[in-house]
Amino acid sequence: MTKTNSPTFEPMTAAPAAHDYVLPKRPRPAAVVVVPPGPSELGDRGGEAARTLGGHFQLLAETQGMFLAEIRERLEALDGTIAEATKAQMKGAVRELLGVIEWCDTLQADLQADCERATGGQLPIDLGLLLEEVAGRERKAGHDVLVRGSFPLPWWGARAPLSRLLETALQLVAERTNGHGSRCLELSEVGGAPCLRVAGHGDPHEGLEPTTIARFRTLVDQVGASVRPDALGPGGVGMLIQLSPARG
Repeated sequence: MTKTNSPTFEPMTAAPAAHDYVLPKRPRPAAVVVVPPGPSELGDRGGEAARTLGGHFQLLAETQGMFLAEIRERLEALDGTIAEATKAQMKGAVRELLGVIEWCDTLQADLQADCERATGGQLPIDLGLLLEEVAGRERKAGHDVLVRGSFPLPWWGARAPLSRLLETALQLVAERTNGHGSRCLELSEVGGAPCLRVAGHGDPHEGLEPTTIARFRTLVDQVGASVRPDALGPGGVGMLIQLSPARG
């Protein structure tokens, strides 16, 4: 069989009248108690998922809190000058407030979408860390797997099927090269979506296991990904796994 070139690893009631309106006092910040995970929780996937979602939603809540604090400050300033302000000044102040409220609306929409994802069993996944975990398991088994690239946002999805998909893709590459040479997991961005390249150093051979191919196709459907050859084409060893667009 003619040999082909090996892959190169390149890397928010009606309002009171203005004169008698009194803003409520600014709430006192609540104390934050951080409880580190105990030994029994460190290996608990349920606890890990809860911490991941907790951190994500805490960030959204803190951002919304900043927007609401800015609205409060602008209303306090307006309350102090409302008797002397001109109509034009009042309109300008209202426009500024509406601008901040638009940011609140955008964040609220994001929060609702993320809640729906979480209810459906999805998590915000750091793809770079996931690739390192998959590669680490391969290395413990004595296989050389490199990890390269990055993606700026967390990707919402089901962690376990994606992890199994990457493991099976690595297995296919190993079968394609008869187990020779190192393999690579490479993360990049294509059209605003994460793209995972799985490749190997070695010449392509025939004889892939039908069961491995069937398992790989099933996992691709579960993850909702698409697959195509890498730059070396259908005759090469590598493949590109395109995920759905991510939003963090």
